[in-house]
Amino acid sequence: MIGKKKKDEVIFQVKITATECVQNQTLTIRPLGFTDTLTVNISSRCDCECDEERLDPSVCSGHGKVDCGICRCDSGFIGKNCDCETGGKSNKELEKTCRKDNASVICSGLGDCVCGQCACHTNDDPKKLIYGTFCECDNTNCELHDGQVCGGAERGHCDCGKCKCNLGFEGSACHCRSTTDGCKIDKGSVCSGRGKCECNTCLCRNGYQRPFCKECPGCPSPCARYIACVECKAFQSGPLEKNCSKACSNIILKETLSGGKACREKDSQNCWISYKIFQEDGEEQYSVTVNPEKECPEPPNIAAIVGGIIAGVALIGLLLLLVWRFVTELIDRREYHRFEKEKAKARWNDADNPLFKSATTTVVNPQFGGQQG
Repeated sequence: MIGKKKKDEVIFQVKITATECVQNQTLTIRPLGFTDTLTVNISSRCDCECDEERLDPSVCSGHGKVDCGICRCDSGFIGKNCDCETGGKSNKELEKTCRKDNASVICSGLGDCVCGQCACHTNDDPKKLIYGTFCECDNTNCELHDGQVCGGAERGHCDCGKCKCNLGFEGSACHCRSTTDGCKIDKGSVCSGRGKCECNTCLCRNGYQRPFCKECPGCPSPCARYIACVECKAFQSGPLEKNCSKACSNIILKETLSGGKACREKDSQNCWISYKIFQEDGEEQYSVTVNPEKECPEPPNIAAIVGGIIAGVALIGLLLLLVWRFVTELIDRREYHRFEKEKAKARWNDADNPLFKSATTTVVNPQFGGQQG
């Protein structure tokens, strides 16, 4: 019942199986949430006396015998009149072909499975038809306009849940007259070739915006995407040079453009190319006007580069030499100061040296007694 609207037809299926003989039983059926009820009187024929008038055996199509008023079919045949040849399939296998999927009921609950095919029920309303492979379609369950299905016979008709509009009308309920005046800019194409006009309004696709499907804010910029085509078309160079006409058939060079997007991109030679690109009506058709002058970087000065390298190497060598000389000087000074400290600590005594001999010799006269007066 979820999703049903007013005036929608709802079909309930109830299956009752008698496990024993039933005599004049009464059942009341009432769906939850409804006040309407259905009372069913049930009685069963417990014994088959076969006292009714015997049927002509020809009603079983020559593939069975009449027994107690019904056809008892020969092996390989089924059906009320034994007119269905099973081809080795079971009754369940034949019923499977009458289901739209495993979760569906047989023939959508609106028909009978006869020999593996749906035979749709007829309806008390002669205007309502039930049809389709699985009896899933009808000609009444469509949108209403002005209280009529698909706006009435003048505007369209219902076909399997969708309105098929007559010439001159359109819309989901055939509620609009066919016209495209509001979907064009001046003499341009309908919805710029990037949508369809319904009820005189553009229904754009692929991210393009109303009213005329001209702009696509979320689409990637065509500048970087088509720089290779612009290069090969305007300058006969780049990665697409040999296959330019085929790979860039949607790019048309023009001398001037009244509108479009300004682009500035680098080409395969690292040069800047300035151009304007305009999307024509349709999905992938562009017009381009290109500035014939590229902005290429100046070539490097080889002499300056070589001289700079040599000067750099010489400067690095000189710096390394100065660092080496400075470190050596520090080491020498540290060793000298250490020597001076050791020298200051030493206490030298000449007499203590057994090998030392003075440079002067003193001779004493034993006869000398002092000075004479």
